[in-house]
Amino acid sequence: MAHLPSSSPPLLLISDSGLGLVWRLDAATGNYSVHYRHETMAPTTDLGLLLGINGLRYLDGHVYYVNSPRRLFARYPVDPRTGAVAGEARVLAEGVLSDDFNVRKENGGPVGYLAGLNDNVVTRVTLDGAKEVVAGGLNSSTVAGATSGAWGRTAVDEDVLYVTTGGASAAPVNGTFVEGGKIVALTLAE
Repeated sequence: MAHLPSSSPPLLLISDSGLGLVWRLDAATGNYSVHYRHETMAPTTDLGLLLGINGLRYLDGHVYYVNSPRRLFARYPVDPRTGAVAGEARVLAEGVLSDDFNVRKENGGPVGYLAGLNDNVVTRVTLDGAKEVVAGGLNSSTVAGATSGAWGRTAVDEDVLYVTTGGASAAPVNGTFVEGGKIVALTLAE
């Protein structure tokens, strides 16, 4: 779910993994409608369950999203005031498993940090599709079963990405290691 901070009325955008689309919810009235549907959001059973678009974030006139089973990270433009879709979706990166993610500006441009679930990684993705693992690894428990991330909100922790994990319960590290879920603080300065 994402909110458009400059919108009037206050709008929430909600991903629907089963239907493969984004809903638009007017938070003041409760009215809702389909906001956007694109082939990159469509569900598949590649991970076992019928899943499509998953994580969803808004930053500077774009809605960013991941499709976990299709292993893609994409975005589409919207009008920040009205929420109206302002163009087609564009895939930013493929081949990266992500349950959820966060996005922020770095050096003037948006950068996604994707929580890699069964791959046990956090991957940094830039607009040109460049990918870099910044934490974890397939045989690592650092961010085992990474599920999501949120940036710190104070001057002290603004470069800290807090990553939630599921402890690799769905896909044990090395085929045997499982731990309880945890929150990992990753310092990732620009």
